[in-house]
Amino acid sequence: MIKGLLQTIEDCANKLIYSQSNQEKSSWHKLSGDIAVRVLAEFISHEIDSTKEVSQPNAFIEGCPTEFDLLIVKKGSRPIYYSNCYKSEDVFAALEIKHKGIFHVSDAQKIRDNFDRAKKLFPHIDFMYVTISERASVKNPTSINYFDVTLKTLDPFPAYCFYDNATKTIRKQDWDDFVRHL
Repeated sequence: MIKGLLQTIEDCANKLIYSQSNQEKSSWHKLSGDIAVRVLAEFISHEIDSTKEVSQPNAFIEGCPTEFDLLIVKKGSRPIYYSNCYKSEDVFAALEIKHKGIFHVSDAQKIRDNFDRAKKLFPHIDFMYVTISERASVKNPTSINYFDVTLKTLDPFPAYCFYDNATKTIRKQDWDDFVRHL
């Protein structure tokens, strides 16, 4: 499952972004992130139980100004008219998703602050961070393990990484833990 997720994201990114040889690849990070969110939504929709469904990307919870990449909501619930905003009682989980991870502690801290504020409003909702790919280990002790920094910054909120850039390995346990948590 996880290998298919990673391959689908890579295939879409290659088709839409990296094939554009005249464009600077680093300027395409928003589209890359959008692809990752939409592909992950498709894959997790097959993993959650039949009482839940995945929202469209860039969703809100009524009463909270924070935009979440995806929400896990009650099956059949609909956003409030003319929005992608759901009633809090319809939301099980809110996800922040990154394609290539976080590279500054300040970015992880912003996510943590958003999670803290939202959790105070909605203690019944799970808030989770997912990165598709990030440096999750180091060979050189002076190098930065970015995922470890993210884990420490976001604690006690769960964080999952599906692919370690440093070792080029799939982190199946993170995927399994993530699916169980959903």
